[in-house]
Amino acid sequence: MRKLSHLPKILFAVLACLAWSNTVEHLVSARSLLSLTTDQMIIGSRIQIVWPHNALGNETSAREATAANVRVALGQSFSYDRVAHQGYFISVPCDFDATPKLWMGINNTPAKPLTVGQRRIASGLTPSRYQGLPPHMSTWPVWDFDDIDVSRATRGDILYLFTTVEGPLYGKPQTFLTVSSVWSHGADVRTFAPEQFVPSGTQAAAAVDTIIRIVWPHDVNGNAVSVDDTTLLNFGLVNVGVLVLAHDTNKSVPVEWDHPVSLWRAGATSTGATTQVTPQKRIVTENNVTFPTWEFNDVQLSLGPRTDAPYYLWARVEDAPFFPAIWGHGADVRTNFPAQDVPGQPQNCP
Repeated sequence: MRKLSHLPKILFAVLACLAWSNTVEHLVSARSLLSLTTDQMIIGSRIQIVWPHNALGNETSAREATAANVRVALGQSFSYDRVAHQGYFISVPCDFDATPKLWMGINNTPAKPLTVGQRRIASGLTPSRYQGLPPHMSTWPVWDFDDIDVSRATRGDILYLFTTVEGPLYGKPQTFLTVSSVWSHGADVRTFAPEQFVPSGTQAAAAVDTIIRIVWPHDVNGNAVSVDDTTLLNFGLVNVGVLVLAHDTNKSVPVEWDHPVSLWRAGATSTGATTQVTPQKRIVTENNVTFPTWEFNDVQLSLGPRTDAPYYLWARVEDAPFFPAIWGHGADVRTNFPAQDVPGQPQNCP
């Protein structure tokens, strides 16, 4: 077995980056890195494929599927070539034995963990990402989550899938910050919440749910725009309002609750990244309930019109267990990932 001490503690943090248009954007900001303990490892996770099927195991459409098989790859340096429509990444070692978990959010409700993945070793002839070099044989680990219940999508619900990774790793305690892609499943998976959620009261909480109350898209001049506006003025700017609830309740955390709240995003082909926008905490009173909200203004989703649309947004809480609701933003936010990622040859593989 490869020992944890053989893995540089900041390897994932240094290498973890994603393709964003023709530039590279770090998965986490320097501020976020400084907030991490030396015992926390950053790891990328991208869903490779969601294969919908019926009760007999036959492939079918998302509208008709009652179950789906999901495959996930773990690693660093996830990127995407928009010309070749091909993703690349540096895989974790084949003996990587931490535990990936699949989460599902339904509509605008907080996501919950479903099950753990089963590791297997994939192999295949993979094209080189460097022009002129021939294809080569590769082996790499993947994690399969089979027969996931997606029947809610047949009734018009929106399903959002993402993954987290938990220790131990190689027999030692290990915590992870997982930067995951988001996969949306359904006939029309835009988040539709015309009325902002109002909590029924307040309650102290050890674990919390994070809900996005509103996403207001606008152009560089502050004028409201449609989510499918593709003019040069619309560079994916949005204002986002976040609410934090006591877990599994309709009650907000109290106004004195002071855990850091950050807003994260993922594009159609990218893993999650912090938006690096500092929120404004506001105390509001609605329906005779006084509660805190966090407002993230002028959040830039892209570096150009529809660079990596659609987008997925969620809020993260530090120093407390949290269950995020996913918000899908775009004219059509069904996941379209036509080819599985091409891995670099990881260590400890056959």
